[in-house]
Amino acid sequence: MNKATTALVVAGTLLGAAAASEVNAQTLGIEGLKAKLGAGIEYAPEYMGSSEAEFDYLPIIDVSYGPIFFNLDQGLGYTFFKSSNLQAGATINYVIGREAEGDDGHSALRGFKDIDNSVELGAFVEFAFDFIKLDAAYNIDVGDGHEGQTLDFGVSVGAALNQNLTVVGRVGATWGDQQYNNTYFGVNSDTLLSSMMGATDAATLANLNAQNPNTINALYEAEAGLHKLDLTLTAEYQFNQNWGLMARGGAVYLIEEGGKSPLVKDAGDDIGMHAGLAVTYSF
Repeated sequence: MNKATTALVVAGTLLGAAAASEVNAQTLGIEGLKAKLGAGIEYAPEYMGSSEAEFDYLPIIDVSYGPIFFNLDQGLGYTFFKSSNLQAGATINYVIGREAEGDDGHSALRGFKDIDNSVELGAFVEFAFDFIKLDAAYNIDVGDGHEGQTLDFGVSVGAALNQNLTVVGRVGATWGDQQYNNTYFGVNSDTLLSSMMGATDAATLANLNAQNPNTINALYEAEAGLHKLDLTLTAEYQFNQNWGLMARGGAVYLIEEGGKSPLVKDAGDDIGMHAGLAVTYSF
């Protein structure tokens, strides 16, 4: 069972239990507890840089209790400092890797090694004023996944269009160190030979390319640097105090160290669109 499936089962179970018993912080006896649970469906690329997209589960779990919080984007976190405009804290998150072979593998990743699931430690800072928020987050792999580091930063603009409808847009960029970028976008000699299915001469390679124009046929060593830009738009409509509907969509644009990779240029797509819809229950 993958992370999305597990999260959906958890979110769906909690959502059903909360709805059935009209759960809130008072009935639980936990003053200060806030939560948003939801379940839905999302259409997104199979992996970062893929030219193929698929439908998948869209679980929503966002819980906070004082300085402690948990959500599916950041994992488990603690806010060490919080003022009217500024907050900062630390996170620990379980991240899903990338399966190149097996039942959940992808043909474009033939010859690539799997990227294992792992654990990241991170730190974040957010500065908000009026309807604008600036954010930055640093994460480092402490397991056996990509074994690299990333820095994500962005700006969000939000507005309550009426009493029920809220819309938030975010533009962001992500930097990765050489280890991270090479893990996701690099093509070494072993990977290249496996991807070419053993082609050892120009004629065989030309014939292979004619049969499969998406064949990766070039080495690539990524450097540290930016690898993606992203744009996300989220709209939430509250039917009442508890029930709501969340719609979100956007695009990821792979640039520089990501966009130059043959894995993206030859066998994938540098632009990935995504859209999702979920029913939510808040208390």
